[in-house]
Amino acid sequence: MLPSQDEEYLAEKGLAYEYQTEGTLLLIIHDYPLPVGYVPAKTDLLIQIPSGYPGVALDMFYVDPPVAYATGERPPASDATATFLGRTWQRFSRHLAAQSWRPGIDGLASYMTLIRHDLERGVAA
Repeated sequence: MLPSQDEEYLAEKGLAYEYQTEGTLLLIIHDYPLPVGYVPAKTDLLIQIPSGYPGVALDMFYVDPPVAYATGERPPASDATATFLGRTWQRFSRHLAAQSWRPGIDGLASYMTLIRHDLERGVAA
């Protein structure tokens, strides 16, 4: 399970989610809405929760079904896949927080903000 502030964040945002375990804790956010300019408009978003979180940074994120820009191009560094729970997930190789993670301050809310900014920046490029 996540710390209470993360649970509160998910509830506040009205995000449908579940936890699964496959070697590590997995957070799956269902029907995550993507910024305009992506196809499809929604996807499931998977975040691995490492042992030691929130003292340890969250890293990379995964989506299923796979996403692309409306032009048909794939976002940079999203060509690899990983299998979790019998599903093939498109991996966004983003090390968004590892160098600036602030234990005790950062958590799921700040990481989700980084993911959103990364996705928005992709379609704006």
